[in-house]
Amino acid sequence: MKRFIALMSLSAVIPVSAWARDCIVGGDGHAACGYNCIVDGRGRAVCAWRPDAHCIVGGNGNGVCGFNCIVDGHGNAVCGSCPEEHCIVDGRGFGVCG
Repeated sequence: MKRFIALMSLSAVIPVSAWARDCIVGGDGHAACGYNCIVDGRGRAVCAWRPDAHCIVGGNGNGVCGFNCIVDGHGNAVCGSCPEEHCIVDGRGFGVCG
């Protein structure tokens, strides 16, 4: 019964339609499955592991997925591993999440 209650409370926060997973194939021929999938600048498919996470591509073409994502001063995309983590660019231009 506890599992059902937890699922019901989660569906109130995240629309049920957002729970639909996607699978895509990148230009390199490898598939990825998850949420909010993209193909990055290197032809690699990447997907978030949670429906409320997002994927972005950095200036260097590398795609990453997570929360509160940014692109740092060196073109690297970085994301937090949970919604509570925020990312900033440090004094050396590198992205740091925590």
